[in-house]
Amino acid sequence: MDTLIVAPNRSDNSLGRALSLAEVFSELGSVRLLAGDDGPLWQGARDSGFVVDGFERLADIVAAIRTTRPTTVVTVKPFRRSLRWTVMAVRASAQNGASPLLVVDLDDYDAAIHADWHRDLPPLERARSIARSELSPLRIRARIHQLLPAAGMLTVSSWALRGCLPRFSGPEVRLPHPRCARAYEPPVPSERLRVGFLGTPVGYKGVETVCRLVQAGDDTELHVLAGAEEAFSAVDTERLLIHPHQGSETLMHAFRHVDVVVLPQQADVPAARYQLPAKLVDALRFGRPVVATDTPPIRELAGPSVQLVSSWEPLDDGLRALDALRHRERRETLGRQGSEAWAAAFSASKLADELAGALTNAGVGVATARLRSDDDSARSSTRAYP
Repeated sequence: MDTLIVAPNRSDNSLGRALSLAEVFSELGSVRLLAGDDGPLWQGARDSGFVVDGFERLADIVAAIRTTRPTTVVTVKPFRRSLRWTVMAVRASAQNGASPLLVVDLDDYDAAIHADWHRDLPPLERARSIARSELSPLRIRARIHQLLPAAGMLTVSSWALRGCLPRFSGPEVRLPHPRCARAYEPPVPSERLRVGFLGTPVGYKGVETVCRLVQAGDDTELHVLAGAEEAFSAVDTERLLIHPHQGSETLMHAFRHVDVVVLPQQADVPAARYQLPAKLVDALRFGRPVVATDTPPIRELAGPSVQLVSSWEPLDDGLRALDALRHRERRETLGRQGSEAWAAAFSASKLADELAGALTNAGVGVATARLRSDDDSARSSTRAYP
């Protein structure tokens, strides 16, 4: 099977979802990645092992389909340069004899994310942008309703997010940020409790709360990736550790110096409430305990190593959860259990089995070795949403 994945931008972390899908689709065959050529390649893509080709026009996507002749075309994010252009490109290629399966992938509550962004604009600019911008929450919702029926299959990051989307008649599969499984390695010893926030710092993801939690403990320090340190300036410089980017080994090296990951999503903000943080999946993959807000998507993946917190105001519950992880043996036991549970259910190879079943239901032939004989297991991540 040959897959073409189309992302709207190459310069920001919207490309992260496309790279994640490439992990699972590459289990089934060859993968080519296209991303809107809007600037320098996002650091996360530079750290990955995938090549990302750029495109500038709709015609570039049409040409890629005609030359690559993929079995499946996946469009990431409900934006004009991805969803609308990819639907148009697939339709144009079908007129010339090629008829790939179109898969629409939605991993965030994008209308809510951009509604939050619009609220910060001055009143006149906000009104003008909501009416005209391609990233207007009104246009995002309309685009999903109008173009989702053109797809042959829908993929989502969580069933919680699926509940925010319109009805769809085709096969659906949940792909919670696929990653390849890896052997568990404990962190190197330290006298301090090392909190990790190894992702893009956005306000609704609880950046301010992370800073307050770290500052509240004298023997606690915060680890972030280079380029994100400015967002955590509230943390004493002596307790803010910055990890350089080292290609595909970036996260592996950083997690060797992280004891616990904290994800204080703002549960009252829809953009955060329905987001499945990629940092959660990375923490599970590398076997690090997690303290996270109790949101529906996080709850779907929360296993033995995830401590759910209902509120961060005041900090008492979060501090108690961190205190419970100050013993190294307990952290390592939980981390290993969480990593094994994640690998057994949500690693790229496991999700590929379920993806293969959904693709077969959508009419795409996939190597039978990938298909599960246990139908009940396959139904755990694929379903027809009512």
